[in-house]
This record gives sequence, C-alpha cells and structure tokens, in this order.
Amino acid sequence: MNTNCRGLIKLFKERYWTVLDTGAACSVISSALMNEIDLEIDDKDTQTVVTADGSRHNTIGSISNLPIKIANYAFPCDTLVLELSKPLIILGTDWFSRYNAVIDLKSKELVLEKPKVDVVMKLYTSKPNKRVYD
Repeated sequence: MNTNCRGLIKLFKERYWTVLDTGAACSVISSALMNEIDLEIDDKDTQTVVTADGSRHNTIGSISNLPIKIANYAFPCDTLVLELSKPLIILGTDWFSRYNAVIDLKSKELVLEKPKVDVVMKLYTSKPNKRVYD
C-alpha cells in the first residue's frame, strides 16, 4: 500500500517519521509532537493554512530552527504549529529550497548537500514498519 513520501529524522535524541511534501508551501509540526518533545512556540502570530483537500486550518504559532538532524548533520527547520492530536512533522518546499534538496523517487532518496559531503536520507513510500533500526 502506498502512502505519503516519508523519511526518518532525529529531533534531539529521538527518531521521528516525517512527511516530505512537495505540495506544502511551509513546514509544519503538530501541537501533539511539540508537547511530546517539550518545545514552546516562539512566535504566537497565527496564519491560515490551506491543506491539499482544500480545508483551512489556523496555526497557533511557529517554532524557529527546529533542530532536525539527518545522518547526524543539522538541517534546522522553521515550522508552523497546527493544533493536531497526532504527532506529525511535515517538511515542505520552504525547507527543501533552504537546503537545495533533491528528491529522487526512482532510487527512493532525498539528497542534501553539505560542504564536502552529500547527506542521503532513505525515502519510504509504503506504510513503514513499526520498528526501524539505525
């Protein structure tokens, strides 16, 4: 069964699945995940986000420089916070552009350039197993 394009990231010392969404203009974190990892909103300005199904959602603020790591390299992300009960991170085109990301669906890889190295994240397009080992 196919699903969204997903990958594993590290926030602090824990791994989380993230949705890689080229149709999303901005990156998003759910309030559930924000609370789970004990983060606070830095900016309480609200915005309205229109999702792919056309529905409108109001944000409750934003978090700057969310400390995302991939293969132990830092790729901070500015996120809007949506009031959602499930833990969720969506990386949108703002984040892809910031890091000149290349999504290769044929080889199922996301490639991010760093000086002297290309950082590669494996992409999953089918429902992930419950356990993933490093």
